[in-house]
Amino acid sequence: MTKAAILAAGLSAAVLIAGCARTEDPAQAGFFSGVANLADGTYGDRIEEREAIRDRTQTQADQLAVRAAELDAERRQLALQEANAFQRLENLNGQISLERDRLAQLSQQQNVDRSRLTSLQSRANTLEARRQQMAAAPQQADDAELQRLQQEIDGLRAVIDNMIAELAFTE
Repeated sequence: MTKAAILAAGLSAAVLIAGCARTEDPAQAGFFSGVANLADGTYGDRIEEREAIRDRTQTQADQLAVRAAELDAERRQLALQEANAFQRLENLNGQISLERDRLAQLSQQQNVDRSRLTSLQSRANTLEARRQQMAAAPQQADDAELQRLQQEIDGLRAVIDNMIAELAFTE
Protein backbone atom coordinates (compact mmCIF):
# COMPACT_ATOMS: atom_id res chain seq x y z
CA MET A 1 0.00 0.00 0.00
CA THR A 2 1.16 3.36 -0.85
CA LYS A 3 1.43 6.22 1.45
CA ALA A 4 -1.39 8.02 -0.33
CA ALA A 5 -3.66 5.01 -0.05
CA ILE A 6 -2.93 4.67 3.65
CA LEU A 7 -3.62 8.35 4.11
CA ALA A 8 -6.88 8.10 2.16
CA ALA A 9 -7.93 5.02 4.16
CA GLY A 10 -7.11 6.79 7.41
CA LEU A 11 -9.00 9.87 6.33
CA SER A 12 -11.99 7.75 5.31
CA ALA A 13 -11.91 5.98 8.67
CA ALA A 14 -11.76 9.33 10.45
CA VAL A 15 -14.75 10.60 8.45
CA LEU A 16 -16.71 7.44 9.23
CA ILE A 17 -15.85 7.62 12.93
CA ALA A 18 -16.64 11.32 13.03
CA GLY A 19 -19.95 10.66 11.28
CA CYS A 20 -20.90 8.04 13.85
CA ALA A 21 -19.91 10.08 16.85
CA ARG A 22 -21.42 13.38 15.84
CA THR A 23 -23.16 15.85 18.13
CA GLU A 24 -26.05 18.15 17.27
CA ASP A 25 -24.86 20.97 19.50
CA PRO A 26 -22.99 23.53 17.36
CA ALA A 27 -20.82 24.49 20.35
CA GLN A 28 -19.67 20.89 20.74
CA ALA A 29 -19.68 19.74 17.10
CA GLY A 30 -16.43 19.54 15.24
CA PHE A 31 -15.95 20.10 11.58
CA PHE A 32 -17.34 16.78 10.41
CA SER A 33 -20.35 16.88 12.77
CA GLY A 34 -21.02 20.43 11.68
CA VAL A 35 -20.94 19.49 7.99
CA ALA A 36 -23.20 16.49 8.64
CA ASN A 37 -25.64 18.59 10.71
CA LEU A 38 -25.83 21.20 7.98
CA ALA A 39 -26.32 18.54 5.33
CA ASP A 40 -29.17 16.69 7.04
CA GLY A 41 -31.00 19.81 8.36
CA THR A 42 -30.33 19.24 12.08
CA TYR A 43 -29.26 22.84 12.60
CA GLY A 44 -32.33 24.13 10.73
CA ASP A 45 -34.57 21.99 12.94
CA ARG A 46 -32.87 23.36 16.07
CA ILE A 47 -33.38 26.91 14.84
CA GLU A 48 -37.08 26.29 14.10
CA GLU A 49 -37.55 24.68 17.53
CA ARG A 50 -35.90 27.60 19.29
CA GLU A 51 -37.95 30.12 17.28
CA ALA A 52 -41.17 28.27 18.21
CA ILE A 53 -40.18 28.39 21.89
CA ARG A 54 -39.39 32.09 21.54
CA ASP A 55 -42.77 32.75 19.90
CA ARG A 56 -44.66 30.85 22.62
CA THR A 57 -42.74 32.70 25.32
CA GLN A 58 -43.49 36.05 23.66
CA THR A 59 -47.19 35.17 23.39
CA GLN A 60 -47.27 34.24 27.08
CA ALA A 61 -45.46 37.47 27.98
CA ASP A 62 -47.98 39.48 25.95
CA GLN A 63 -50.90 37.70 27.64
CA LEU A 64 -49.37 38.31 31.07
CA ALA A 65 -48.89 42.00 30.25
CA VAL A 66 -52.55 42.30 29.23
CA ARG A 67 -53.65 40.53 32.43
CA ALA A 68 -51.39 42.76 34.52
CA ALA A 69 -52.96 45.84 32.94
CA GLU A 70 -56.45 44.44 33.63
CA LEU A 71 -55.56 43.73 37.26
CA ASP A 72 -54.07 47.20 37.66
CA ALA A 73 -57.25 48.79 36.29
CA GLU A 74 -59.32 46.63 38.63
CA ARG A 75 -57.12 47.61 41.58
CA ARG A 76 -57.55 51.30 40.75
CA GLN A 77 -61.33 50.83 40.45
CA LEU A 78 -61.49 49.08 43.83
CA ALA A 79 -59.38 51.81 45.42
CA LEU A 80 -61.77 54.41 44.02
CA GLN A 81 -64.79 52.48 45.32
CA GLU A 82 -63.16 52.20 48.74
CA ALA A 83 -62.42 55.93 48.80
CA ASN A 84 -66.03 56.68 47.80
CA ALA A 85 -67.37 54.34 50.49
CA PHE A 86 -65.09 55.95 53.06
CA GLN A 87 -66.28 59.43 52.00
CA ARG A 88 -69.92 58.34 52.26
CA LEU A 89 -69.22 56.94 55.72
CA GLU A 90 -67.63 60.23 56.75
CA ASN A 91 -70.72 62.08 55.48
CA LEU A 92 -72.94 59.71 57.45
CA ASN A 93 -70.80 60.33 60.50
CA GLY A 94 -71.43 64.06 60.17
CA GLN A 95 -75.16 63.48 59.81
CA ILE A 96 -75.31 61.21 62.86
CA SER A 97 -73.29 63.71 64.86
CA LEU A 98 -75.66 66.51 63.84
CA GLU A 99 -78.71 64.46 64.87
CA ARG A 100 -77.11 63.59 68.21
CA ASP A 101 -76.49 67.30 68.81
CA ARG A 102 -80.13 68.02 67.99
CA LEU A 103 -81.19 65.29 70.44
CA ALA A 104 -78.99 66.87 73.09
CA GLN A 105 -80.75 70.20 72.45
CA LEU A 106 -84.13 68.48 72.73
CA SER A 107 -83.13 66.98 76.06
CA GLN A 108 -82.74 70.55 77.40
CA GLN A 109 -86.39 71.27 76.70
CA GLN A 110 -88.78 71.07 79.66
CA ASN A 111 -91.85 69.58 78.02
CA VAL A 112 -90.20 66.94 75.81
CA ASP A 113 -91.41 63.34 75.91
CA ARG A 114 -88.48 61.74 77.83
CA SER A 115 -89.27 58.14 76.85
CA ARG A 116 -89.44 59.08 73.19
CA LEU A 117 -86.22 61.07 73.52
CA THR A 118 -84.47 58.10 75.18
CA SER A 119 -85.67 55.85 72.36
CA LEU A 120 -84.33 58.26 69.75
CA GLN A 121 -80.98 58.54 71.55
CA SER A 122 -80.74 54.74 71.61
CA ARG A 123 -81.55 54.65 67.91
CA ALA A 124 -78.83 57.25 67.23
CA ASN A 125 -76.34 55.18 69.26
CA THR A 126 -77.22 52.08 67.23
CA LEU A 127 -76.73 53.98 63.97
CA GLU A 128 -73.38 55.27 65.20
CA ALA A 129 -72.28 51.74 66.15
CA ARG A 130 -73.22 50.46 62.66
CA ARG A 131 -71.38 53.36 61.03
CA GLN A 132 -68.25 52.61 63.08
CA GLN A 133 -68.48 48.95 62.14
CA MET A 134 -68.61 49.90 58.46
CA ALA A 135 -65.78 52.41 58.89
CA ALA A 136 -63.57 49.64 60.26
CA ALA A 137 -63.77 47.92 56.85
CA PRO A 138 -65.00 50.46 54.27
CA GLN A 139 -64.14 48.16 51.36
CA GLN A 140 -66.77 45.73 52.66
CA ALA A 141 -69.51 48.36 52.93
CA ASP A 142 -71.60 47.89 49.83
CA ASP A 143 -73.90 50.52 48.33
CA ALA A 144 -77.06 48.81 49.58
CA GLU A 145 -75.81 48.78 53.16
CA LEU A 146 -74.74 52.43 52.97
CA GLN A 147 -78.13 53.31 51.46
CA ARG A 148 -79.96 51.53 54.32
CA LEU A 149 -77.92 53.43 56.88
CA GLN A 150 -78.65 56.69 55.06
CA GLN A 151 -82.39 55.90 55.08
CA GLU A 152 -82.32 55.15 58.80
CA ILE A 153 -80.52 58.43 59.49
CA ASP A 154 -83.09 60.25 57.33
CA GLY A 155 -85.86 58.53 59.33
CA LEU A 156 -84.25 59.61 62.62
CA ARG A 157 -83.94 63.16 61.28
CA ALA A 158 -87.64 63.19 60.34
CA VAL A 159 -88.69 62.04 63.82
CA ILE A 160 -86.46 64.68 65.46
CA ASP A 161 -87.84 67.34 63.10
CA ASN A 162 -91.35 66.23 64.09
CA MET A 163 -90.54 66.44 67.82
CA ILE A 164 -89.05 69.92 67.37
CA ALA A 165 -92.14 71.02 65.44
CA GLU A 166 -94.39 69.63 68.20
CA LEU A 167 -92.42 71.51 70.86
CA ALA A 168 -92.63 74.73 68.89
CA PHE A 169 -96.37 74.23 68.52
CA THR A 170 -96.92 73.63 72.28
CA GLU A 171 -94.84 76.56 73.43
